[in-house]
Formats: sequence, C-alpha cells, structure tokens
Amino acid sequence: MFRSIMVVFAFCGLVIPPARALGQDGGAATRPVIRPAPVSTATRPAIGTRPAMNFNPRPPLVGTRPAPDELAFTLDGKKFTEGDLEKWLRKVLPSGPQAPGEDQITMMLQRARTQLINLIVDDEFLQAAARKNNALITPEDIDAGVEKRVQAVLKAQNISRQEFDERIRQSGSTLDQQIAQLKTNYYQLLLPLQQEKLGRVLFKDVQVSEQELKDYYADPRMAQRFAAQVRASHILIKPSATAPADMPAAREAARKKAEAVLAQAKAPGADFAALAQA
Repeated sequence: MFRSIMVVFAFCGLVIPPARALGQDGGAATRPVIRPAPVSTATRPAIGTRPAMNFNPRPPLVGTRPAPDELAFTLDGKKFTEGDLEKWLRKVLPSGPQAPGEDQITMMLQRARTQLINLIVDDEFLQAAARKNNALITPEDIDAGVEKRVQAVLKAQNISRQEFDERIRQSGSTLDQQIAQLKTNYYQLLLPLQQEKLGRVLFKDVQVSEQELKDYYADPRMAQRFAAQVRASHILIKPSATAPADMPAAREAARKKAEAVLAQAKAPGADFAALAQA
C-alpha cells in the first residue's frame, strides 16, 4: 500500500521521509534506477542497480545556492537540475506571510537535499505507475476532491457555503482563493488523490472475505502491531483577550466554543479532521 509522505518544518531544517514505493504487484512500474550527478567514475553506481538513497550528490558549498540549470541527478536518463529541487522544496513550504526568506530556503536546500531527491524519485515512480495503469488524475478528479473537502467542512460546521465564505473573508481571504490554493497543494490534495485513484485501479479485482479479515486481525502479530499504534488528535481553542481584565470573559467564551465543538465531534458520522480544519 502507500505510506503518507510526512513533512516537518523547522526554523532552518526540513525533513521529508519518502513515501513507500509501490510494489510490482498489479502492474505497477518497476522501481527506476537513480544516479547522482557524476563526480568521478569511482562514485558511479553499477548499471542496472539502485544505490542507497542516503547520499548527497555534489552538495553545494555552505551558504551558497547552485545555478538553477546545474545538474543535480539523473533518473533513468532523465535529468533533474538544482532548479527542480528548489521547485519541489517550495511545494512543501508555507506561502504568504509565513513563507521563509531566501536565506532560509538556501539552508533548507542544503539540509534537505537527499530528502528532496527521494521525494522526486517517489513521485516519478508514482506517476509512471499511474500512466501505465491509465490512472492519472484529471482536472475533474481535482475539482471533485476539493468539493468533497468543502462539503465535509460545511457538514461539520452545519453552515452554508455563503456563511463559510464570510468566515474566511474575516481572515482576509475568500473561499474561492482557498479553493484555488488547495487545487495546487501537493500533500493535502494532489498526492492523496493520485494514490487513491491508482489504488482503486490496482486493487479493483481484489476480493477479501469476512473470514480472511477476521483471521488477519486475530493474528497475534497483528494484534501486537495495532496495539502499539496510537494516534492522538486534539483541537485547541485559546481564549482571546486584548487586556488582562478581559481574560475571564474570554476564557468563558472559549469554554463555550470548546463545548460546542465537542458536541459536534460526538455526533454520529462527525468528521474530526474536518472539524479541526475548520
């Protein structure tokens, strides 16, 4: 299956563990061979083998940024430049007022170099598998995916589309602007949609009986594995006060809001993720 790519932002660092590659079952593409930009013949991997991904092919000098057209690595003969690495980095960085400065981006490009290469390789592999199985996402898939997320928020908040737009406008944006940004968001939308569509194609003929499911979860090894996986999520509501004297009223308002959100979260069919996002 797929493992979600997780992104962790730090002040001057970025960690991007790569997504698990697709297996070869069901017609997925063969894992491509990656080669770092040539430094010397002694460092080149053998033809037809895939070297470990823990390398820094010709890292730039500290505090400098290579020319955008400088070769970073090749993948099955396809060239990727330093500019390609920067484009992928900017995909996972926040935009607007929270966007990092150019000096920070330079440091991130150096520290996250290997992770960015991993990320590009995994995406190339995913796209190749999707093309092979005629499962590339379309603009219609993207529109449907965005609308599904909007409707989930509207349902969780029990508000109309117009009310939702008015709330967003209070923060200086609009619903249409938020939707336009979401349509280009790789991690929140494009990657999940592509993984889901390819998964449906690859496993459409897979049939699992109820007994097989029971046997799977009854296996002591699986029980131990699932028992060790605990995920905790919370929604934090802070009191907002302009002066210390206003804090008691602000705390009471925050408490009432938290109780209202809790009631929505406990409702049948509630979407906690949508509540948290709203």
